[in-house]
Amino acid sequence: MAGSTAASIELVTNALGIKLYPEQRTVLECRRRKILVAGGERAGKSFTAGLFTTTRAPYGTLYWLVGPDYEQATAEFDYTVANLEKLGAFSGVRDVSRPKIGKCTAITKTGQVIETKTAQEVMKLAGKAPD
Repeated sequence: MAGSTAASIELVTNALGIKLYPEQRTVLECRRRKILVAGGERAGKSFTAGLFTTTRAPYGTLYWLVGPDYEQATAEFDYTVANLEKLGAFSGVRDVSRPKIGKCTAITKTGQVIETKTAQEVMKLAGKAPD
């Protein structure tokens, strides 16, 4: 993943007031293309995924949070948006769209787009290449 480094991750987590567990740091600093994060209920997987997206957002333009359905991708989206709001990444309320049903979208001041996707619509996952 281009851009994010241990130092930049540290800057973001410090700005958010987050103290990482060693396991979270391992995930956030991982440079592999595919990462599997496993754990029980309430183990912090969605929180860590939201932080993962937050720390990489400045280095790309399009990010997808994919779940079996839209609803199951919203926790990661909510964590990402909350983090980016704390960092001042949005210019207004209209930058975040969170309908009750369907795709959620957030667009930062600098043009990064973060969207939820559903694996139920596999053909729509092939349209654009996310970062």
